[in-house]
Amino acid sequence: MAVKVNHVWFGDNPLGALEKFNVYTWRALGHEVTIYAHRWNGTSHDEASLGLSGSGVKVENLSTILAEDDNKRTETLPETRALLKWWIEATNKEKPLETDVIYNLVDLTKSYIGGTCQGIVLDLKVGPSPHLAAYEDVFQRKFVSYSRGGNTVAPENQCIGTMQEADTLRGKYAARFELKVTGNLDGQRGLRSTPAERHFGLITSFHGQGFIAAKPNIDVAIQAPDGGAVGQYEVKEIRRPGHGPFRVFKASEDQTNKSSAEKTTPEEVLELCLYVWDNELEGKNVPNEKFLDNVKEALKALSG
Repeated sequence: MAVKVNHVWFGDNPLGALEKFNVYTWRALGHEVTIYAHRWNGTSHDEASLGLSGSGVKVENLSTILAEDDNKRTETLPETRALLKWWIEATNKEKPLETDVIYNLVDLTKSYIGGTCQGIVLDLKVGPSPHLAAYEDVFQRKFVSYSRGGNTVAPENQCIGTMQEADTLRGKYAARFELKVTGNLDGQRGLRSTPAERHFGLITSFHGQGFIAAKPNIDVAIQAPDGGAVGQYEVKEIRRPGHGPFRVFKASEDQTNKSSAEKTTPEEVLELCLYVWDNELEGKNVPNEKFLDNVKEALKALSG
């Protein structure tokens, strides 16, 4: 079964080498990829502008969606949609000077997409693990997220969504998330009037509460497909093993809200990418071998 992977990209430039490495890995393994993109000047991204010509990746421009979308996304998350649109308009078609604004926008968008669209929203630093196939069935029956780095009690928003075709689980998630957004829109430090303040931690907590509400659910970093111990689903990652259907190309302790944590180095990322290429891609008879050349190009760019 092909997994629908949804990514979010805020920026004028093409994707970086690691992002391309992961996107082309997903494509080589036969999965669908959609990128919800936003350029600061309001013009549209496409495959070419993202550096993904011929990839078969679907590009959805967020400005177009917010301006024209009159389907279930409007009905399901009206205040979230309005807030996202307001924050984007507040940038005045220029890249914000405050990094927190970008983090806020990305995190709000991830929950907006995860609560309205079929598929799994993943950060672009996340790729497939060798255990993905073992989880594909549960992706259709449960709402998916994962815990990393011990920052929150509930799973974090690096991973959001479900492959369930019906909106049952997405609806549960969206209803809870919308309730939390609505309750925090106004006031002295309300979300609506303070787009430049640090809200991404709060948005992550909204996601966690939405995940808890969207039962049945699964935290794939600590649960096997049957809900039991995840030990046999070990994944090679940076500094220490992870678990589950995904691989994260960033140390688990290297989190945005942990300024004192030792940052992931380019050398660590390259080493892990080389491991994936040598052990899981090259010569492994993947479904879409034509994309292996693109993976290799991204690998060369990473190596400098």
